Amino acid sequence: MNKKVILSSFVGNALEFFDFTLCGVFIMTLSSLFFPAYDPKLSILAGMFAFSAAFYSRPFGALLFGYLGDKYGRRKVLSTTVFLMGIPTFIIGILPSYEQIGMFAPIILIICRLLQGLCAGGEYNGAAIFALEHAQGKNPGLISGIISCSSVVGILTATIFGSLFLHDDAPTWFWRIPFICGGLVSIAGYLLRRYTFETIEFSRFKKEDHPPNKEVISYRKYISPFIVSITVGALNGALCYSLFGFFNIYMTKFVGFHTLKGIWCNLTGLISFALCCVIFGLLSDYFGKRKLIKSAFLLSFTLALPTFFLLNQPSIISVLFGQVLFGLICGSFVGPTHHFLHSLFPVAMRYKGIAFGFCIGITLTGGTTAIFLTYIIMKTQNLYAPAFLIMTYALLFKTSLWLLPQEK
Repeated sequence: MNKKVILSSFVGNALEFFDFTLCGVFIMTLSSLFFPAYDPKLSILAGMFAFSAAFYSRPFGALLFGYLGDKYGRRKVLSTTVFLMGIPTFIIGILPSYEQIGMFAPIILIICRLLQGLCAGGEYNGAAIFALEHAQGKNPGLISGIISCSSVVGILTATIFGSLFLHDDAPTWFWRIPFICGGLVSIAGYLLRRYTFETIEFSRFKKEDHPPNKEVISYRKYISPFIVSITVGALNGALCYSLFGFFNIYMTKFVGFHTLKGIWCNLTGLISFALCCVIFGLLSDYFGKRKLIKSAFLLSFTLALPTFFLLNQPSIISVLFGQVLFGLICGSFVGPTHHFLHSLFPVAMRYKGIAFGFCIGITLTGGTTAIFLTYIIMKTQNLYAPAFLIMTYALLFKTSLWLLPQEK
């Protein structure tokens, strides 16, 4: 295992998701500053729309950077994405409010989120492909879990760092510091990746003589894996963006927690998520990626309702246990995901095949889950609606697995 490659993939991915997540942490602040409305709930929904805008551009980023990664190399693309992510993050940090520049403020904010989504579309799956191709089959599950964990570490860091700037008595400009810092530290990620080398698998493929656009790159042969990658992204989005995109709103607006208390409770779920990514990724090396991914379906389907039951109890212990349980559900699925998807596509179309399919799925769920669930709960007062949505996506994923041939 090349430690430098793993480190560059881990740190770069963590920095990328640190920048990507800050808008979710500060969604209440951004809503009030950039989307003023007479009804505070409408401001929140508008802010959530801006947050979700990044998901709508992710498939385009996956297609663009996936194409470039398959043609020119993984390292060049990943160096670019981590650097570009810092630019819109920095702009958000210095962006004037609605009161200062009017409608330009929300428009610029949404454009920045679209650019962040474009970069994220090429980053998450690309970082895993880069690390796994370097590993050449050595501990792929563990590496998969580590790369998955890195995105959670970025989200966790953004949540902790961001919460330090959310005090009621803090200056009105205080929230800008994490965004400015996030923009600047992306330079470190760029430098770290700049001094790595191209993957052995991709370099070997480029040296070989292949007939262009025929047998090697035939999308018709990989329709089933592509569909599966979409359902993987869909369940991933429903799980992950419920935990770190919707839970803060759920705990504060519907359960009744103070904003900071809700965030600190959510940290237990994120820590559980990060640890379980590595654990279940490692287990896939011993028991097989298909078995682990199927067991993750069972956990998602059977534990969703008990989790939201615990989150709605008056005891803080129950709430914390519910967060940990949901982190387990997320980690059990996300940890082995890269290991699973990596085996479905050949080198020639691996980057765009995995990233594009995955990002289509995550756009359908990650970009809409928080808005949809907030609206449904407001209308129906059913606090278990998130559990039923997760169960639905879990069934959809399990059904798609029938399209794949039996693993030998």
